[in-house]
Amino acid sequence: MGLDERLKFNPEEVAKRAKYLIEISKELKENPSPEKSGGYLTLVIDGFDDFTSLRVGEKIPAEKLVKYEIFSQEKAHRVYAHWLRKFPFEKSLQIVSSYQSRNPKEEKWGGAVLFNKEVKDYEPDIVSFSGLSEFADEALSYIIGYCLGFQKNDGLLEKIKEVSKNPMVDEMFSRFNEKFQKS
Repeated sequence: MGLDERLKFNPEEVAKRAKYLIEISKELKENPSPEKSGGYLTLVIDGFDDFTSLRVGEKIPAEKLVKYEIFSQEKAHRVYAHWLRKFPFEKSLQIVSSYQSRNPKEEKWGGAVLFNKEVKDYEPDIVSFSGLSEFADEALSYIIGYCLGFQKNDGLLEKIKEVSKNPMVDEMFSRFNEKFQKS
């Protein structure tokens, strides 16, 4: 079953919410790159049975367009590959974020979130973003996955914060909810 059927996926609505999250990220004092205002969002369903990439936001320099799309997809593939291997991370944490396997020397960044269904014979959903700071990418990915109903297990946000020490995710989530709880 594809993304459209399973989630009643509306790309315009996802892009609208992602764009709003980008605007929130630009306002946060914890954001080291507030000038960044766009990127690529990759949505992965059932371990790449279906996936899509969306260009979101504005002011993406032409030389960065392809780079952001490739990075967004690479993060998703990397987090999925670690999930397949059940890669052992410190404190025996399950894979929840590409931040766990980041390596700046190889241009491997944080910004993808894996939503493990924790049900046998089901593969995870993944949301990945590239174009902002790593923490903003990761926060945006978590919140979009949450909106799409990917989060099935309690405690995922706490695991993400434990892994990456993300200083932006709580504030972005709070401001996002203020607007979209009313919508």
